Amino acid sequence: MSGEVFSKLITSVNPKVMNSSSRNGIKIDRIVIHHNATTNKTVAMNTWVQGAPANTSAHYEVTPTEIIGCVGEQYAAWHAGGTGGYDVPKISNPNQRSIGIENVNSTGAPSWKIAEGTYKNLAKLVKDICNRYGIPC
Repeated sequence: MSGEVFSKLITSVNPKVMNSSSRNGIKIDRIVIHHNATTNKTVAMNTWVQGAPANTSAHYEVTPTEIIGCVGEQYAAWHAGGTGGYDVPKISNPNQRSIGIENVNSTGAPSWKIAEGTYKNLAKLVKDICNRYGIPC
């Protein structure tokens, strides 16, 4: 993964090749935050491996003790469909224009809670990304 662009806050890099594509010159202007819908970070990240049936990925995986780089920021990770819905606005090129962050859950369904430590790491990562790309936080 030599040459990948990640936050300096990462604690490790997932060495597996993830689903991604070109940003096609589109400027990063937003961050999309997700939760894994699993309490197991490895299970979540294994669904993003290139060729896995989900065809998804994210730039980062956040846990209470880790910030893991998955897809370099210079690439579009496949995390945001942008199809909209009754409460979700339709956004053109959502993957090309955003950084996607997944957060591991501390509990399962139906509450899917996220640990305080994960929120703290997420906040640090979001602040770093906003500062580097000039995104208002």
